Amino acid sequence: MAGRIDQNQGAQHARFGKRQGNQGLLEGQSDLTNGIGESATFFLFAAMCVLSFIFVWRFVPETRGHSLEEIQEMWNKGGSIKSWDETAPKP
Repeated sequence: MAGRIDQNQGAQHARFGKRQGNQGLLEGQSDLTNGIGESATFFLFAAMCVLSFIFVWRFVPETRGHSLEEIQEMWNKGGSIKSWDETAPKP
């Protein structure tokens, strides 16, 4: 039952973070557009998307083929991507 409570609390934190991020984006976008222009704002957001993609590609491990218990165990051990990649099933 404790695992279920942790999942619910994690989902609440995720929703809160998403709402805060959306609010910040909505409020900041118009100020940014007025300050640096539409094109610069677009390219700034595009650059943030590229950096986010690189971060996810580099630091978020592939979980395909692993059970939830294996994934939780990996994160409990410190979330080492290198050790995770060594145990990942080979296609």
